[in-house]
Amino acid sequence: MRNQESTNIMSVESKEQIATLLSWDSDFFGFQVASLLPRQIGIDVLTSTLDRLWRDGVKLVYWPSDPTDPVSHMAATFCGGVLVDRKCLYTRNIPTGLYSKTRISGIEKLSETSELNEDLCKLALQCGIFSRFNVDPNFPKEGWEALYREWMKNSINCTFADAVLVKQELDCIFGVITLSVHGGLGKIGLLGVNEKSRGQGIGRKLIFAALDWFKNRGVSRVEVLTQGDNLAACRLYESCGFVLDKTDDFYHFWNPME
Repeated sequence: MRNQESTNIMSVESKEQIATLLSWDSDFFGFQVASLLPRQIGIDVLTSTLDRLWRDGVKLVYWPSDPTDPVSHMAATFCGGVLVDRKCLYTRNIPTGLYSKTRISGIEKLSETSELNEDLCKLALQCGIFSRFNVDPNFPKEGWEALYREWMKNSINCTFADAVLVKQELDCIFGVITLSVHGGLGKIGLLGVNEKSRGQGIGRKLIFAALDWFKNRGVSRVEVLTQGDNLAACRLYESCGFVLDKTDDFYHFWNPME
């Protein structure tokens, strides 16, 4: 999802930029949201940073941290962080050769004038089942569901994505994938297949159609973020030639004074 960031916060101890307020998230959820930037932070710096954010009225802080650093893990636990996700970044190069039509047959680009219909709403919510917003017990169900519906709607109108590909038959949409290009790098956003249509290879067709779409636009490398607990998605990407590049332990911190 495309995000706007503003209001940088510096560490008093090191003068390093340590946090930033997230304007899009704050506007959407209706309360101040910030994100910590370093992947490794000790207890003293984390405590002082959170204290400052809480005093400034921030309600929720994200932290994508280094899962191999025990000091960061201890700091997060000490400060009341909720481990809501192990975020996995998968990447792969796009081959120059053409994909066979069989591998991508039946996949088409959704028109930018399309509406967010019931099929796409259901697929959007299925994409969010393993999300940190759903996993976090402090998030109301209507909050994360609204987020994923908004994500899908703004992908269709090309605010959050450059293209949306679908598997569709007789006006019914069984699968969807959203795509964008940033600085020559291809990115997959949402990928979902209707529960009743799984096991038919639709996910693989959507991914290979996505690679074909990227290749036709001169993109040579693509990446996708998915949840480590979503084993089916991880296996799907690996079966399509993606390689795990990086993982982050994703913590949420909620203002204890509210």
